[in-house]
Amino acid sequence: MHRLVLHNLGPVKDCDINVNDFMVFTGPQASGKSTIAKAVFFFRTVKDEILDCLVKKSKMEITGDWKNHLKNSLIIKFYRLFISTPNFTGDFEATYYYGDSVYISVCVSPEYENSDRLLDYVNIYFSDKILEHISLLDSHHAADAKYKVIQTQEAQRMSQLFSDQYTTVFIPAGRSLISCMPDLFKDLFDNMNRRQSLNTDYSVQRFVDFIHRLRQYLSDGISGMLSDAKLLGNEINLPRVEKAEKIIEIILKGKYWCRQGLDGLTISSEKQIPLKQASSGQQEAVWVSNIVFYYLTENTRVFLIVEEPESNLYPDTQKELTELLSLFHNAGNQVLITTHSPYVLGTLNNLIYASDIAARGVEGVEKIIDSDCWLKKDKISAWHVENGIPNNATEGELGLIQSDVIEGASIKMMDDCDALYDLSAREE
Repeated sequence: MHRLVLHNLGPVKDCDINVNDFMVFTGPQASGKSTIAKAVFFFRTVKDEILDCLVKKSKMEITGDWKNHLKNSLIIKFYRLFISTPNFTGDFEATYYYGDSVYISVCVSPEYENSDRLLDYVNIYFSDKILEHISLLDSHHAADAKYKVIQTQEAQRMSQLFSDQYTTVFIPAGRSLISCMPDLFKDLFDNMNRRQSLNTDYSVQRFVDFIHRLRQYLSDGISGMLSDAKLLGNEINLPRVEKAEKIIEIILKGKYWCRQGLDGLTISSEKQIPLKQASSGQQEAVWVSNIVFYYLTENTRVFLIVEEPESNLYPDTQKELTELLSLFHNAGNQVLITTHSPYVLGTLNNLIYASDIAARGVEGVEKIIDSDCWLKKDKISAWHVENGIPNNATEGELGLIQSDVIEGASIKMMDDCDALYDLSAREE
């Protein structure tokens, strides 16, 4: 099992958690939920950076020592994810354990005090097993090796080294504006100079690049994407995919399409609207839905990280989206979400409970909640992050998310109401 350890990284004071198949982080704003999510994203995509550097080397896009280029790329990526100002100071450490003797650490470089260069501030340390693997890469692949060969062969080797068979995808918060103007954001990122790029969030840029590529497959919406997958002979669990399609239509109250650079929704046979005229909830949910569906039709296992999936959604729709993410997990994928929503957490508890009572032989559970959405208690972990420290938020044999985490605000509001009632009663 993978393990993440953080110390003094942004708002996170101390964190030492195992990375489970379905992870949930809740807690107040600025407590460190997104920092933890981005740390997982950073370390899980190191193998992507190695592969990218090898491909660029094979295309002669990198001159000199490609390993030095790799280290610099990772430092810049770390900077863009976690260090919001050039004047950032602080003694932090972040370590990710992939398996026995396989880990990567990031910390402040001891040489930083004698240098003004950004690249001298952060240092990356690879464990000996990773260093050994990197040192052998040159001998694995000749200088003129075809990059497709490198992608295939080396991707398999790195999946074994990092004990990670998944492609990591990060869906950031604040998606509505990007959904409405993806071409504008793509142009902005493509035309930034180096200084401008350093001051933008890497996860947002990667998200923009991904949806820009994905839109070309969605001229006929997700139904067309499914048809294409069938023609390509992809292995598809058709009943599960069709369930996802129905849930997505409920979430969006329509069907998404992208034609000639215009994004829109078909609401009915008589009504189509540009996505920019859709509700903020539809704009927030559309790319979570599209990405989930895309990977359900691909032969790719995914570690999906979603910030605030509930954003701008009505409680009923939050329930549907949570069930969609659980269905996606049950298709062989991993999921991490950050959330403030008691409706999301309450839905997760129902999915855990449904799985548990069905396992005990209780009949009729699937008539209430579809079995493709059930969650096994040993696959999910929940954390309440407060004051920079994540604390286990599950309880009991069922592993349900603690009720005070879900209903904390409601309890406080009821306490305030009771206090006001008592005050009024005394006056009368």
